[in-house]
Amino acid sequence: MVARRDWTRLWWSQCRKNYEVVSSEAVLLELMGGDFPGQGEALELVNQLPLLA
Repeated sequence: MVARRDWTRLWWSQCRKNYEVVSSEAVLLELMGGDFPGQGEALELVNQLPLLA
């Protein structure tokens, strides 16, 4: 699990610039619907992305 987290963080820091990264209202609702470690960090990240119509 830690390896996946580290790989994801590496992708966001090094590869994200090569893509148009978007999210959706469904992702926001899912992130807001629970209580889990890192929830605030995840919401901050998604709130920076443009939402699909």
